[in-house]
Amino acid sequence: MLVLVGACFNPSAPETSSSEETLDAGTQTMGTTPVECEEGTQEVCWESPDGTMFPGRSGTPEGDCRFGERQCSTEGVWGPCEGAVGPAEADSCDVAGADNNCNGVPNESCPCTGTETRPCGSSTGNCEPGTQTCSNEVWGACEGGVIAQALDACTIADDDANCNGVPNEGCPCVSGDAAESCGECATRTCDPANRAWGECIVQTSSCTIEGVCYGHNAANPDNPCQYCDAVLNPTTWTNSSNSTGCDDGLFCNGADTCNGSGTCTHEYPNGTRCDGTTGPCAGASCNEQARSCVLPNTEVCEDETEYRCTPNGSCGAQIERRQVQQFCSGSSVGCDGPLSTGDWQPDDTCGDDEICTSTGTSASCNADVECVAFCDPETGLCWLDEVRQLNLTSAQTFCNAATSGGNNEWRLPTVDEWIGVLRGCDNGTRGDQTLESSCQMTPALCSPAGSCDAANQCTACADNQGPDTGDNGCYWEASLTGPCNDVLGYWTSTSFTGASERWVAHPRSGRVFGFGVPGSSLNIKCVTQL
Repeated sequence: MLVLVGACFNPSAPETSSSEETLDAGTQTMGTTPVECEEGTQEVCWESPDGTMFPGRSGTPEGDCRFGERQCSTEGVWGPCEGAVGPAEADSCDVAGADNNCNGVPNESCPCTGTETRPCGSSTGNCEPGTQTCSNEVWGACEGGVIAQALDACTIADDDANCNGVPNEGCPCVSGDAAESCGECATRTCDPANRAWGECIVQTSSCTIEGVCYGHNAANPDNPCQYCDAVLNPTTWTNSSNSTGCDDGLFCNGADTCNGSGTCTHEYPNGTRCDGTTGPCAGASCNEQARSCVLPNTEVCEDETEYRCTPNGSCGAQIERRQVQQFCSGSSVGCDGPLSTGDWQPDDTCGDDEICTSTGTSASCNADVECVAFCDPETGLCWLDEVRQLNLTSAQTFCNAATSGGNNEWRLPTVDEWIGVLRGCDNGTRGDQTLESSCQMTPALCSPAGSCDAANQCTACADNQGPDTGDNGCYWEASLTGPCNDVLGYWTSTSFTGASERWVAHPRSGRVFGFGVPGSSLNIKCVTQL
């Protein structure tokens, strides 16, 4: 049995003889030996076998410390505290995270532990960081980096070997420095190996002009067409020959040369380099900033509007337009830069009797007969889509005055022309797709010059059973439109037996017959020739 709190010895209990066992206030004695516990019980103990007491006995031990355990002997006395680990004087540095003194601070007072590493050294100047490794609880040497030197080198510009952030510290000059003046017409050069300037050397060939020394052939800093001639003219400037370049760096002046009199002259006086340059992208004048004779690529050199019909070649189509711009390239006078194409936008709409045609740069709406009529490709005869009910006189007037599709030669069709578009009635006018029929309705019989009469009428077919199922079963060419399910029929211009009556076409039953009285109101279709 394990208990967490052991029985306590009561020092005020009376002594008993060795032959008595007395139980007093929870404490037993056996003879003269106090009984501390019940035999076989166990409890947690807070001290190490060496007697070291743990801090914070009421809680959990910190760090590497551990509670122990003790057992009650047969004599009722607690045995030693076993398994307990008490606090050491110091933490171990051999194991990372060790807290042997149990104060909650691992590896206290350890410089380092195990084989851990850390960066070392500097990254300033020429230095580069290295790495230190822990060995025997001590940081090792800094390895793998670049360490600071005593002095910066003067033979290398911007050298910072001592890694203090001051390049070439202690160097009066460095390799590559220009010679410096050290007296009238005297110079000295850098001696970087010795960290000093060299000997001051007086020039033997030089000019002294206005108190300033210039070496032989040195240019006049204020005039590119003059120089020092120490042999012929050591006290004043000498004019350069007329073959000497003196370019002022300006693009629009072109190449510059000396004129032999100490003056620099321009290839293009007044910056006229670009004068005479032609082309759609030629600049109006020389552009010094761009150093160019051409317009930049932001300039538009061609600006056109394109047109199209949607759909093309159709009646009542929409006309659309878009802007197309060509830009200059910025490198040539030609119009050969980027192309910008805009989106198509609505522009106009053709009428229902107008056909739309476009050429790319333009589009137009033009009246067209085929927009308002069926045109037979075999005969070239066009039948107006519009249908009206009029008497004969009004029908002729209406057709003759019509201008649909831009045509002003509309008229009433003849009986022969009606026979030419009737279809599908074997007993009627055109069952065999010719201009003949079982009634012998031929142009010879039914033309105005013929002698048509009632005996030549055709036998009708069943009403509205013709091949044009989309138009109430008409017995006519399927591309024709209009009513055919009434008994009125359609006027023809052909007289019946020379009388005032006219032949009447009946697409409802697929035949033609006489007795069209001029005062009657019948359907009409106007025709014209393409």
